[in-house]
Amino acid sequence: MSSDIRDEQIKLLWTARVDYAAHSEVESHAHNDFCQLIVVLEGEGHLQTDGARYVMKPGDCYLFYEGARHGLVFEQKSITLDYKFVVFCEPLKRLLSGLPCRLGYNADQLAALKRCFRLSHQHKRSPEGLLPLQIDALFKTTLLDLQWRQKKQTSGDSAVFTDRHEPFEMADYLREHYSEAVSLIQLAETFRFHPHYVIDLFRKHTGATPNQYLQQVRLEKARELLEFTKLPVTEIAGKVGWSLPYFSRLFHAKEGMSALAYRENVCSAVGEDLTLDRHFENKWRIVSSRHGSLPASDEKRRML
Repeated sequence: MSSDIRDEQIKLLWTARVDYAAHSEVESHAHNDFCQLIVVLEGEGHLQTDGARYVMKPGDCYLFYEGARHGLVFEQKSITLDYKFVVFCEPLKRLLSGLPCRLGYNADQLAALKRCFRLSHQHKRSPEGLLPLQIDALFKTTLLDLQWRQKKQTSGDSAVFTDRHEPFEMADYLREHYSEAVSLIQLAETFRFHPHYVIDLFRKHTGATPNQYLQQVRLEKARELLEFTKLPVTEIAGKVGWSLPYFSRLFHAKEGMSALAYRENVCSAVGEDLTLDRHFENKWRIVSSRHGSLPASDEKRRML
């Protein structure tokens, strides 16, 4: 069956978003039959693994191989994305085994990891035959990109700090200035092209006009802010360069629901098992607080 078609090198078994209460922790433990990647989105804590101690903060992710012991403590309220996966390909195992536990990520890599989570949530709500294979491929590509980035950092190559995608400076400009009122005339003047030529270039490189592309960028950023922050909708609208009435109308037209309904739907996945392998059973470990028991509302803040 198509639902059983998975990547032959890497399989994502499970993912979840976990919101940690302040002063929560997970005692040291290890996994013997799968690897784990934890991405810190908000908050701060520390990690103890195999004799090393790391400060956990946004901008970093942490990779644990089979058998690697690790314990977590979060001093602040924190948000993480967690992935469990297996690697079947021996050369790929050797390649990834050269990575340190702590890895930095760039904007493209974070977007890809968030997309893996989003697609997994979509698949649980409405299973689609080949979607797990697509998720495997995206997750594998992102791991390899993290490996590439680490290698370039180690070698001192400054190009590592530039997100990798097809070079198109005008699209990069819009992605950097999406919160501003950027007009076609302003874009044309900035790059010294005729407005009609700018439109032609955008259609060639992105398949959209500048205005359509900017709208896509802003909507994607709005979704991200709704999914992974607690900012009010009014503030999110301003951050992506729109008035609240316009943002509300456009978001509903594109998503078929209000921004608040979208957030509620996504937040329902907090602490939820998003399992992509029917043979994998996730064993939750209850997070405890160093300052007493967690409130009842925090009982589901658990982590492997």
